[in-house]
This record gives sequence, C-alpha cells and structure tokens, in this order.
Amino acid sequence: MAKHISSEAIDAVATYLRDQVADGDNGVAGAKAQLPATEVGFPGFGIVGIPLAVSYGDLCQRVETTLDEMGRTVDDYVTELGRARDAWVAAENANTVVVKG
Repeated sequence: MAKHISSEAIDAVATYLRDQVADGDNGVAGAKAQLPATEVGFPGFGIVGIPLAVSYGDLCQRVETTLDEMGRTVDDYVTELGRARDAWVAAENANTVVVKG
C-alpha cells in the first residue's frame, strides 16, 4: 500500500486539530467551557469536607491550566503544520519538470 503526502493532507490534519481538538465541543475549548459547571459551592462538601473542597478547587485549577497548555500545544502544532505545508509545496515546485516547447 502506497502512502502519499500532499499539502492538502497536511492542511487536513491542521484543520482537524483546529476544528475538533482545539475548538470542537469535545475538544479543549468545549472541556474548558464545562469547567464552571463542576464548581461545588459552600457548603457542598459540608463543614467536615473543607479540606476536600480546597483539594477539589486545586484540582479544578490544575485542569484549567492543563487545558490551557493543551490549547497552546495544538496552536503550535497547527503553526508548524502550516510551515511544513509551505515547505512541502516549495519542494514539489522545485522538483517539477518544466518542458519548454
């Protein structure tokens, strides 16, 4: 089975990352939008659960930080895929045989 790389394939990967992983409902943006719904207000854990509430708040903050880092990583990948696409097109154009008639 032959596998071919093209600038269109590179664009498709970048589009998928941008539309599904970064911005999609089940992607980074969708997960981050759902974080406020997970908040547990006082006295949700009860008086005895104050240490649990503090730990839960810390966990929520770590999740938000991780999602921010994931978003930046996806943005970096999309940027680099754009550079790879441009280099691929340049290589294809440099290797195109032109016949003058």
